[in-house]
Amino acid sequence: MNDCVKEKILIVDDTPANIDVLGGILSRDYDICVAISGHMALDIVNSGEIPDLILLDIMMPEMDGYEVARLLKANQNTNHIPIIFVTAKVEDEDEAAGFEMGAVDYIRKPVNAPITLARIKSQLELKRYRDQLSWMVKEKSHKVKHSQQALVKEKKKRIQVQGDLKNTSEQAHKNQAYFRELFMNSPYGIVLIGRDKKILNSNKSFSDLFGYAHSDIVLNDFPTSSPQERTRKKIKDLVQKALAGRTGKTETECRHKKGYTIQVSALAYPIKIDDVVQAVFIFFEDITQRKLFEQKLHHQAFHDVLTGIANRRYFTEQLDTFLSMQKKNLSFRFAVLLIDLDRFKNVNDSLGHQAGDQLLKMVAEKIKVCLRNNDLFARLGGDEFAILLSDADSHDQISTIAERITKAAASPFIINGQEVRISASIGVVNQTLKYDKADSLIRDADLAMYHAKDSGKAQFQFFSSRMHESALMCLTIETELRKALERDELVLYFQPIINIKSKVLEGFEALIRWRHPHRGMVQPGQFISIAEETGLILPIGDWVIQEGCRRLIELKQKTSQPLTMNLNVSIKQFLQNDFTVKLKREISKVGLSPQDIKLEFTESLLMEHTQQALKKLYVLRDLGVKLAIDDFGTGYSSLSYLQKFPIDQIKIDRSFINAMEKQKESCEIVKSILALANSLNLSTVAEGVETQLQLEQLLNFSCGSAQGYFIAKPMPWESLQRLYSKSRSFLAK
Repeated sequence: MNDCVKEKILIVDDTPANIDVLGGILSRDYDICVAISGHMALDIVNSGEIPDLILLDIMMPEMDGYEVARLLKANQNTNHIPIIFVTAKVEDEDEAAGFEMGAVDYIRKPVNAPITLARIKSQLELKRYRDQLSWMVKEKSHKVKHSQQALVKEKKKRIQVQGDLKNTSEQAHKNQAYFRELFMNSPYGIVLIGRDKKILNSNKSFSDLFGYAHSDIVLNDFPTSSPQERTRKKIKDLVQKALAGRTGKTETECRHKKGYTIQVSALAYPIKIDDVVQAVFIFFEDITQRKLFEQKLHHQAFHDVLTGIANRRYFTEQLDTFLSMQKKNLSFRFAVLLIDLDRFKNVNDSLGHQAGDQLLKMVAEKIKVCLRNNDLFARLGGDEFAILLSDADSHDQISTIAERITKAAASPFIINGQEVRISASIGVVNQTLKYDKADSLIRDADLAMYHAKDSGKAQFQFFSSRMHESALMCLTIETELRKALERDELVLYFQPIINIKSKVLEGFEALIRWRHPHRGMVQPGQFISIAEETGLILPIGDWVIQEGCRRLIELKQKTSQPLTMNLNVSIKQFLQNDFTVKLKREISKVGLSPQDIKLEFTESLLMEHTQQALKKLYVLRDLGVKLAIDDFGTGYSSLSYLQKFPIDQIKIDRSFINAMEKQKESCEIVKSILALANSLNLSTVAEGVETQLQLEQLLNFSCGSAQGYFIAKPMPWESLQRLYSKSRSFLAK
């Protein structure tokens, strides 16, 4: 065959995507033609465009792959074309049916490019061997027949005929020599088996593959020693099928003479002379490495690369299996645990991703110790794990396992010589009868896990229907909150802040409210956390700044007082790269001075984002904006942090103010905070002042400013205007 001419492959598939995939794999090395149906494939072949090999899909409308193969094999002009079925069907019966129809091999979908190329290359090489062998046999038979006819017709030319016979014999001898070279030097292990099922010949590659010497094999039965009776039967059936005139192929494991197991692919091909099977060739290929590679791919497909435990795909499939088992046997009980590591992000951010990966592996090992042999442990992704507890019929039993896991996760881990501590929040679903799909069950375990986080972390929570109702409510609020932004349903209420000594109004704190068309006035505690989670806090925060600035300048234009506006800032809003630019633009747009605005931050915001916050706070201070710590005393502030941050004001949390009348300790705490603020030259505001006595105590403690219901409740803009127009004093009468 001319090496410059590409061999032609016909791809038959009714799915264009499959044709594209196979064409992309093969087009560089082979001449590709395409048929999108069985009828089209037959038309192409019958038109004279005979391909060297056919890749045939089984599942096609009108005419499936089996029927196409049957018609091709029934036609003497096309029955020599090797057919490889390409299919997702993997049952042994399907393979048997395909080989019964004359297929030489199977390629499974989705196709693997290296395996596909190797199998096609193998079959084309075998075809060339068969074509050459068939040509040689036909050529020899033709010459012998021609010589016999010449002997009958030309008795007078007997001498010439004898010469021709001699020439023919010499040519046959050469052909035999050519074939022997091809036979003996093939990289495939080849045996020639007679009709009595005795081995007539074998090549060196066969001896190398199985370890048997040529003298051990010839005139003996095929050495079918293998680990399983099933394997011996496969080889025998393959030989029997070939003796019956049918090509067959199988993959199995055989035993080397030295005792170790090898994986082989065996192709049996009948040798016919005058349409009578005289012998059988079996071609053996060592596929041990390919099988190991396939096993590795299978393991990777169902296991997490980092920890070696099961992955989400395998866990989900097993969970679906458990749900099916439970439908058939209602007494079957199991439970699902969803685990999320608390503070894992801090480890990644501070020590790096390699340390994070090491921590995940260490956590996985500790959790495995807490489980039973029949429990399934998987990593779903990131720092999220899942456990499938089989035979879990006791609430106490599940709780015991969950407690062991939380304790194991809370124990110290040593990474790169540094002690690291985390914890685990666990969601549990043990009432599984109502579920049909794994995704729904995992969703509810996830809900329970987040409830565990919201309840303080480092604990486990069993799923209940109220959690689902709460999640639906949050989803409803999120949807309605998006509409609230579009419909201008958000409003600002303003609570006055006064100087305690002079009772003069200093400014206001802007507090957001939601004027819901059906629920009435919704307090921020019911929707701000959802806005934080969904990112809606960003447009809401921008609106608060715009509206707060607009209202302050409107009030300042009506008075001569140096009023200020306190605006609460969320962490997500504050950490936006353009936060400072936006704030400066809004202040400038309405004609305010930066000193007119006070931004309130929580202690946790500053503590959890120290480096990010510090740089931006100094930018705001340089701009002239005043900065205040809200709810001071409830977080983690210390003197060192107060010295580090450019804070102007401390707002003392209402819990200390409300307890001053009854608890002496609260008074001491308030006095300590005021002394601390005074030493750092910080102004102070007492929040939640509700009685005259509290106001007098704060005056005696030298607290600068106050706000609360005793002074004035938060009020809408219209009420603020009316009240301010009547009096400059906001003390409740």
